[in-house]
Amino acid sequence: MMVHDRQIERSPSRRLASASRARSVRLGLALLVSWLTTVFGPWVEVASARDGLFRALYVIGTESATRETNRIGSIDGFFDRRVLEDLSNATYDPLFTAVVANIDLRGLDTVAEFQEGDTRLFVRIPSAGIDVSFDGGDRDASVDEFIDWLDGNTTALGSSKEAITSVLQALVAESPVDPVAGNPLSLQTLMMQAPYDVAMRTSFRPRDETVPDGEGLSWRGKDVFDLDADFTPFWAGDWSGFRAELDPRYTLNLREPRLAFVFDLPLAYTQTEADAHTFTAQAGVGMLLRLTPWWNLMTDGRVGMAGSLQLGGLGVLWSTGVTSHMQWQLGETTLRMGNAFSASSSIDDLEWFGIEMTYDLTNYLVRNGLEADRRLPGQLFGRPLYARVSFTDSWVLGSDVFVDHYNELGLHLVTRRSLGGGSMHDVFSFGLAYTGASEYHALRVSLGYAF
Repeated sequence: MMVHDRQIERSPSRRLASASRARSVRLGLALLVSWLTTVFGPWVEVASARDGLFRALYVIGTESATRETNRIGSIDGFFDRRVLEDLSNATYDPLFTAVVANIDLRGLDTVAEFQEGDTRLFVRIPSAGIDVSFDGGDRDASVDEFIDWLDGNTTALGSSKEAITSVLQALVAESPVDPVAGNPLSLQTLMMQAPYDVAMRTSFRPRDETVPDGEGLSWRGKDVFDLDADFTPFWAGDWSGFRAELDPRYTLNLREPRLAFVFDLPLAYTQTEADAHTFTAQAGVGMLLRLTPWWNLMTDGRVGMAGSLQLGGLGVLWSTGVTSHMQWQLGETTLRMGNAFSASSSIDDLEWFGIEMTYDLTNYLVRNGLEADRRLPGQLFGRPLYARVSFTDSWVLGSDVFVDHYNELGLHLVTRRSLGGGSMHDVFSFGLAYTGASEYHALRVSLGYAF
């Protein structure tokens, strides 16, 4: 009997079964959202009652005080005259009183100082090699000059651009919550580990390419659309928050079964503490080479952008990577191994909202991992059910980062469907994955479905 490359018309019973599975998936999604809100919402709220992302410890004359905020745009208020008067119990004299503020810029130590009887503002950021002063004629004007300098809008003190680049690089190295780079949930790290994560979900070349799948399709005619959703509470240094991501992915299987292309568009929102918001987007294209029924090789290129007006981070990056993906059948257990190498750099000299941010970052990721699947009794949504355990080890090389080594341990329940000839692809997946590093912890809850 001839097998066609397009789907044959389904019987009424099969259409009813597909509709039933779709209703079950929608119900499962609704229950998952409710469960995530109930279980993780209080954790994030409690953890968010910590110190602000930007915090100043003052010595104003003989008085000590503290002020904090979660928005970088509010730090100019740290030296507002009325604020200093309130903090010092009205003993502050803007023409005379000495003020020293040890400022924590989401992990980056900074010292700002008005010396006694002086209107100049002295600023030191040791990690960035910054030691500058601002003289506006009075203290309010000196603070305004400092803010202009942070925005890159003045060259009165020499090259503000290079100095800001040093500050941005110091934040990547010292801050556990930088949105652009430096930690496992930053844009650059996620872009570099994406080739591994995508490659580990691709199907292998069938042992027999002439065998059709169970729905009347020849193996080489089946494209796959995956939709993954992740919710990740995290605890980084003194701060916490959560990240939510939606990742649509399309695998285009060519008539030549050894070659496929994978397109993905991850979109994410991150909330750090109570009111610092980050939005990220990336687009990737991968070329999958199915070398043998047990070995895939995938190359990947992507661009991405992350921005947070509250955290003071905004960057555009590119990345590329290559991943080797192998699998072996050991009795009733399927063992898979992934080995990946990726590189990423910032795209600099771009201006956003009147602010030019140049990170001058180049980093590399070495990511290796193992995962094992084993068939469980029973079925889920009418398909065979499997348990999957996974472990990955990741190292970041290149520019200094806050987290340069982290591990991930995952447990998933998945259903799979046959693509014919012994090739399989995940259909439904639900799992938990813990990411751990020094001063950094995250717990990812993931849900995925392939159409």
